[in-house]
This record gives sequence, C-alpha cells and structure tokens, in this order.
Amino acid sequence: MRALCLHNASGELPDEQRGRFGRIDERFDLSVGKVYDVLAMGVFESVLQVLVRDETGAPCFCPAALFKIDEQLFPQGWRFALRDGVRLAGRRSWTEWVAVWGYAEITSDERHMNDLGERVPKALEVFEREYLKASSSEEESAG
Repeated sequence: MRALCLHNASGELPDEQRGRFGRIDERFDLSVGKVYDVLAMGVFESVLQVLVRDETGAPCFCPAALFKIDEQLFPQGWRFALRDGVRLAGRRSWTEWVAVWGYAEITSDERHMNDLGERVPKALEVFEREYLKASSSEEESAG
C-alpha cells in the first residue's frame, strides 16, 4: 500500500486528526511529496494511524491525515484484528488500539506495536523484513 506525504507536522491537521494526546507542535521525520510504503494501519483512540518507515529508517506510527492515500487493494497477506479498545470506556479507551490491519505480527501480537515504539530489536527485525517485502513488491509492480 502506498501513501503520498502531504504534511509532516501535526499542527497542519485539524484537532480531531491528532487525537486527544497528539501534540500540536509534533514534527515527523517525513518528506513532503515523497511516496511511502504503508506497512500497517490502526485506529488509536479515534484517529486512523499508518505505520511507515520514516526518513531515519525507523518505524513511525503517524496520523493517516498526513498523507493522500488513493483507493487501492490491501497488500497480499494483510490481516485484520479488532482489539479490546473497542469495548473500553473512560480514560483507558484513550490509550488503546481499537483495530489494526497489516502484517501477521501487527495483528497477532498485541505487544508488537509497543515494541516498535520502544525499539525492541526483535520487533525492529520484523519491521525491517516487512519493509523490504513491501518495497520489493512495489518495485515489481512498477517495473
């Protein structure tokens, strides 16, 4: 799945696209005008987030509103999982993933997304493997 970066600062988005905990001054290591491979998506609180490899090479969950994402098929092998966050209420519902789409570990291992954020080596290895698969399949379909 591919997405064109339109913004790299949360201040360029409406409040509802940042979520309750999104900072208005947050900048993402993304290049405006560049097309990124989307490795996964998820709903956190009420904001659709995408997982991309940022300009530092690291995994980056960021609001989908930073991108233009045209209609396209989901990549082969993507899975879907509905998380407990959909049933939560109160403050805890502000800090839980509601739903996720993407590669197997993203949907089957509830710790994987947190491990990416904490830069756990095993999670980063999985992320890099999935990034290489996504980028090579895009090259094959383009060429």
